[in-house]
This record gives sequence, C-alpha cells and structure tokens, in this order.
Amino acid sequence: MAEIKLEKRSDLTILLDIHPGILQEWVRILQGQESLAEGLKILLNHGLEKIFLFRHIFLPEESRELFASLAKLLGKTIPEIRYPEKQNSILQMEKIFSNPEINHIFYLTSIHPFWDFAITSRLLEYADEYYPDYTFGENSPSGMVPDIFSRSFVETLEYEFQDLRNAPEDFELIPFMRKNLNNFHVEIHYESPDFRMLRLDFSLKSDRSILESYQFFRQAGIPDYSALEKTMAENPDILYTQPSYLEVEIFSGCDYACTFCPRQFTPIQEKSIPSEALEKVSSFLDQSLRDVTITLGGMGEPLLHPDVSGVLRKFLPHPALKRLILETNGFYLEKIISALPELAEHIGKILFIINFNSLERYEEIHGAPPGALEKVNHNLQELTQVYREQNWNPEKIYLQMLKIEENEMETDAIYAMTKELGISFLLQKYNTYLDLMPQKRVSDMTPLERSFCWHLRRDFFIRADGSVSYCKQDVAGKIPVGNLNNEEIQDIIHRRQTDWIRNYRADYPENPACAVCDEYFTFNF
Repeated sequence: MAEIKLEKRSDLTILLDIHPGILQEWVRILQGQESLAEGLKILLNHGLEKIFLFRHIFLPEESRELFASLAKLLGKTIPEIRYPEKQNSILQMEKIFSNPEINHIFYLTSIHPFWDFAITSRLLEYADEYYPDYTFGENSPSGMVPDIFSRSFVETLEYEFQDLRNAPEDFELIPFMRKNLNNFHVEIHYESPDFRMLRLDFSLKSDRSILESYQFFRQAGIPDYSALEKTMAENPDILYTQPSYLEVEIFSGCDYACTFCPRQFTPIQEKSIPSEALEKVSSFLDQSLRDVTITLGGMGEPLLHPDVSGVLRKFLPHPALKRLILETNGFYLEKIISALPELAEHIGKILFIINFNSLERYEEIHGAPPGALEKVNHNLQELTQVYREQNWNPEKIYLQMLKIEENEMETDAIYAMTKELGISFLLQKYNTYLDLMPQKRVSDMTPLERSFCWHLRRDFFIRADGSVSYCKQDVAGKIPVGNLNNEEIQDIIHRRQTDWIRNYRADYPENPACAVCDEYFTFNF
C-alpha cells in the first residue's frame, strides 16, 4: 500500500506533551553553547520542521514561554499553535477530540528529528481500518514513531477509568497505557529488524540521547528505519559514547567468605582506593553526560572503607550523577545509617543493594560469622525505619538474591520478607566469572543468539588499586586497560572504543574469553 501523506491529512493533530524540564534543559544547552549545542540545534530544527507540517498542533500552556525561547534560539518562526490550559493529558485529549474534524492524535513527549513517516503511515493504516483506542510501535527506537490515540480512547477511558479525569497534571500517560493494555482496544506494530536489544534512543530527552542521535546524523543524515542496520554495521563506533555505569571498588577487603564470590578463588589484596583515583572519577563527572550511575561495589565490602560517608558526600551533589548504588552484605549498615541525615538532600539518588541469599543457611552460604543473620536483619529493620520516619522511598532499598542451587527453595520466603519490610526484591543471575568458580545456576537465561556486550558499551570497572579492568569479569585485574594513578578516565575511554568495535563485530579476544562469557546481555540499572 502506498505511503499515507501524513501532512496532507486534516483529521490528524499533534499533542506536544513535553515536560517543561526537557525544554529548559535544551534552552540551557543552546544558551551555554556546550559541546552538545551544535548537534542539538541541528536535530531540533529537523524535528520542528516535521512537526510544523501539521495543521493542528497543541502545546500545554505551561510550556508556551519555554517553547518560544527555544524557537528563538533555533531561529524558527512558530506557526499557529493552540495552548490548552495546564491540566493532565487526559483532559487535554478530551478537549482536542471535541473537534469533530480530528480523528487521531499523534502524542509526542519530545521533538523527534528521526520521526519516520513511513512507519507512522503503517500505524495509521491500523488506526484507520480498525479504529483502536491506541496504536503504537512495539520495537521502534524511542523518537522514531509517535503513539497514536484515536477518538474512541476517551470513550473507553470514561467507561474503564473515570477517575483518571482527576489525575494530577504530571500524570504520565504512556507508562499508564503500557501497564493497562488489556483494558483498551490496542493495535501493536512490529517493525523488522528488531533493535530493542540496542536500546536506541533518539528522543533527545537526555544528553546521551542527543549525543547518540547526532553521531547517527553525522554518518547518515536523517536515517529512516531501514537504513539503521547498515549504518550501525559500517560504523559501530556511533553506538559508543561514554560510560554510564562506573563500578568503583573503594575497598577490596571483606569479612565474609561467600561461596558465590570469586574472592575465594583468586587472591585479592585488601586496600582502600587512593584518593587520587577518586579525584579522577570526580573529574570524569565534570566532563560526562548527565546520567551516570556509580556503584560502590567490586569484590570488597564498601562499608569497610574508613570514610564511606565522605565518598558519598563527594559524589552525590554532582549534577551528572543520576544514582549512587551502595552494594553491601549489610553487616555494617549501622555505619551509613547514622550518616543518612546529612545526606538527606540527595537521598533520592541513593540505592542500597543488600546481598541476601538465605534465611535457613545464611552463615554457611555467605561464609559469615555466627550471629550475622540476626545483625543483618536488625540493620535492615533500622534502615527501613529511618526511611519511613523521614518519608523517603523505601523501594530504593533492594534485597538482592542470587538464584543458585543452595537457595532455590527459599525465593518465596525472601521475596515475602521484602514485602513485609516494604522494600524491593532483586533476583540476580549467577556469574561464574569465566569459569573461575563452579557452576551453581538453577536455570540458563542466556539468549539463543549471541549479541554484543553491554558491559563493554557502558561500564567501567575501577579496582581499589586504581587500575581499570578489561571488564567486570576481570576481578583480579589480570587484564588492565589503564590505571587512574597515572591516567585520566577520558583517555582510557577513548582507547576502549577499539575493544567495543571488535566485540560488536564478534571478533572476540582469547583473553578474556569473551566468546564463552554469558554476562554480555545483563543490564541491571
């Protein structure tokens, strides 16, 4: 069927439900002439050209001034746009559909330069023929296809979810729809090939998305979906930006002797990370994209570091830090619990991951001293109590359980424990660290087809001696790729691009044995 000329259709409208914070960030980047400014300006201009083709455009009143400032910085003349009063997206759609000429709404939460009209036409065919409430692309990268709402959507809402008319102004429509698909008439489009594993993001909602989109643009202009595969095959370097996940081993010693930990199978010297290495991490944040996760973990117990609260105070205020994960066995939680009040301003960035693998055989599996289970349980109670008293979100405390042979029958009991405490549950895949340890997994979750390694694309593993390992599998630092005692992180990142390109092209090294690794697909945060 011939492609529908979207811009020729008078029954279509665009609802630009862009969060003011995103508009504000774009204005900040463009005004500050940051390194991302050139690419962002080009991309936003291409996106607005597509949006301005349409006759009916709505933008919430709260975003009018920021949108005008953005258009001025881009040198764009704003066409006729209607600005409904500040209200939730449900009420906005009801008002739009009060116009009998409008049958479908293209719902955009950003400005999308790579908006693919060909795929959107196929979605619109479904909407025209079957008249569903909601139509979306199941596997299209974010920023390539808008969600489509049809007139019947508000009728179904009135029948199924009457209370949503009173939803708050910051109500997020798309997450709600994806959780409640069974309550609506939905048409789902699948486009081949499937790029979901790549987690491509052309939405421009983050620094990383802006950089990744601009790298694609410099190679292929404004690519349509069919050109993506060829572009990436010829230029895998465009998928490599900067690490978004830094695992920092601030202390390499541990009082436990866990049966599932590689410490028991390779010598690891006990030491605290040099302050110079922490300064290098801080310098990296100054130059990084603003979505970095730092995990205080590695092969040691971070709470044994002599000034762990000082490490948190160093990194938490940084605007580039999205979250800080403290991964611990929980035995020394009292050290950090007492410091939490002084960290309250940034408490939303902190995630606790407490490794907890048994109620019946805790000391045996964890190699812990007698009475350790009682102490850890007490610390968990104290931590969750502080969160409740301070009205912080206890779901940012995770109890992490490895799915292994020794505790296979305890999953339900540990899950129930997290529900009782009001915290989150995390079931972790067992890792042999390239057969360094005996295989204990209960089930094999490895994909049938091998793909690239997520950890080479996004992770950076810094050991307590300041060295940077090839990947998280190299726990003893036998294959270092750099050292923060005499190098900057950015220099190491630049060299790492070669390793990433080799991996993407399935050209695996013998050491480490990437070809037999089964951790390449894991992606926790």
